[in-house]
Amino acid sequence: MKKTIHAQIMRMLSCIVMICAILGTCTLVGANEKTAADLVVYGKIFTSESNQIVEAFAVKDGKYVYVGDKKGAEDLIENGKTQVLDYTGKGLVMPGCGNGHAHYMLGYALSTVGTMVGMEDDAHKFMTEILPAAVRKARENGSAVVFGQGWNLESFKSHIPTRQEIDEVCSDIPVYFLDDECHKAITNTLMLVKAGIMKEDGTVLKKEIKGGVIEIGEDGTPTGFLSEQAQTYVRQFMDHESLYSVDMALSNLVDIGHRMLSEGYTMYHEGWGNYFVNNNYYKALRQLDTAGKLNFVVGLPYEFDENYESKCKTGDGCTHDSYCGAGTICLASVKNKKLGAGMFPLIMQ
Repeated sequence: MKKTIHAQIMRMLSCIVMICAILGTCTLVGANEKTAADLVVYGKIFTSESNQIVEAFAVKDGKYVYVGDKKGAEDLIENGKTQVLDYTGKGLVMPGCGNGHAHYMLGYALSTVGTMVGMEDDAHKFMTEILPAAVRKARENGSAVVFGQGWNLESFKSHIPTRQEIDEVCSDIPVYFLDDECHKAITNTLMLVKAGIMKEDGTVLKKEIKGGVIEIGEDGTPTGFLSEQAQTYVRQFMDHESLYSVDMALSNLVDIGHRMLSEGYTMYHEGWGNYFVNNNYYKALRQLDTAGKLNFVVGLPYEFDENYESKCKTGDGCTHDSYCGAGTICLASVKNKKLGAGMFPLIMQ
């Protein structure tokens, strides 16, 4: 009996020894196996963890795999596979910051294709100086719309210019000026005609827009003052393709990139990605991304509104029945249906 038990114990010990030997061998093989990083960066690096300064970090498959001294990072370099960036002596390397809500696109577009109105500018200056200059700019550029932004309701409180008054300055090109809060707008008659609010002979076609206000004057016709969803609705009828093209977006993106880096941002969420009711900003971003020239991360929201009368026609697999701005990119809504209506983020790098 004792001999049998002893034999069984010896067999168990032999198995344990064998298992340990196998595990030990595997561990040694794993420890000696070098995993090449995709990227190694050297320099004076601030990690944000306990205010540490390190010499290097390594990245593989988009994740940090090493943070520490230079020697440790060197072990992860494989010629022909690992990109090495050396910022030693060139300043401080630190994590990028993200701007959670910004209007870089609209801001730079306005300065290029539109006319800015100062918050202190009153209605008199607008009618005698700003609007005439904006009309001249539009005619010189061959623009199909006179577009601007920035007038302040408080500064215009004594008198808000009517469509008839704006017509006296420009009646043959649609005029649309957004206020400083982007919730109100003033237009000329032609802009309202294009939007189907009224006919050229003064016949009123629409007096209400769900979620917005079309101001009606004493004569029973629109004054040209619009607020909330009414101004959003009318805005879609501007000639957006001529106003904001892909080339314009590409040009603005150069300035946006410089601005972001100067502010310490490496990513941002655009608060109004399709303000011009087309997907040209998205196209420009994708074009830069494909060429490997997009050096920051962007999140794009897109508007979907039941008042919009143009169905999505982008060919990006959009299958939903909701109405949206003409040309609005629908890829996000398809990929993120669980997010519900409203804002659909597209993230690219």
